[in-house]
Amino acid sequence: MPLLLTVFPIGYIIHQYEVGVTEHDTYSNHEMYVGDVVIPEVVTFEGVTYRVSEVCNNAFWGSTYLHSISIPSTVSFIDYVGNTFQYCTHLESILVSPGNEAYCDLDGVLFSKDMSTLVAYPSGRTGHYDVPAGVQQIGVAAFYQRRGLISVTLPESLNEIKVNAFTECNNMTTVTSRSPTPPQLAWSPNDIYVNVFGLTKPDTLRVPRVAIEAYRNAVEWNQFANILPIAGDYDITGDGIVDVADVNWVIDMMLHSSTPCPSPGGEGSPVDVNGDGVVDIADVNVIINAMLGKD
Repeated sequence: MPLLLTVFPIGYIIHQYEVGVTEHDTYSNHEMYVGDVVIPEVVTFEGVTYRVSEVCNNAFWGSTYLHSISIPSTVSFIDYVGNTFQYCTHLESILVSPGNEAYCDLDGVLFSKDMSTLVAYPSGRTGHYDVPAGVQQIGVAAFYQRRGLISVTLPESLNEIKVNAFTECNNMTTVTSRSPTPPQLAWSPNDIYVNVFGLTKPDTLRVPRVAIEAYRNAVEWNQFANILPIAGDYDITGDGIVDVADVNWVIDMMLHSSTPCPSPGGEGSPVDVNGDGVVDIADVNVIINAMLGKD
């Protein structure tokens, strides 16, 4: 059985000359980690030096006075599924040494080294967050219980969101997804622990105008009360540009021509570009002004 060792202020588990930062007794010592914690690259025990290679299950769980964590280049695995940074309510930054080959940070948010996966968003942050372009996956519980998060924008590159990624983000009101294809979600209709946004969804989901129907028909995405177009998106035809074709599409709707239209008029309709609930000349004018750069 591995030897459990406490070396203030960080506990380590020792095995084969490598160690991991281990779980501490949160219930009796939630002030164990205060302020800025720097995980060392090596520790020495009984005259033997060990390489710190892992951040283990629940290592910093409940450290309410923790402000930042610095992860060294030697760490190759972070057991984030095990609530490693859970309930660190004042944690503002998870910093990673530039020499680390498994992880990196961008402005204090933890990512895989190649930036394809967002691993963990610090619990102490508030307001809005834009997930960077190029991120393909939101990891398990990456934003779990981030109650200071008000809104989030997901990039066009995103294709998967893991279980509990946004569960219990109780103050989040708006999710904006820029992907024309709804990202795949882990979801169960009756289990708060087997879905992405929890049983109580944010009020509003904003998506590309041409993708509204796709999100309305997608698992869990269709649970949002309001699925609306991204503000300022006037690309009615979905060809990537705003031009006379978009104007003609709206006019066809107004004139009830035989040209197929994405959906009936009204709030959230792909052709109700000004969102006033009707499709009329005002929508045409909005698109023309956008074409002229007056939007």
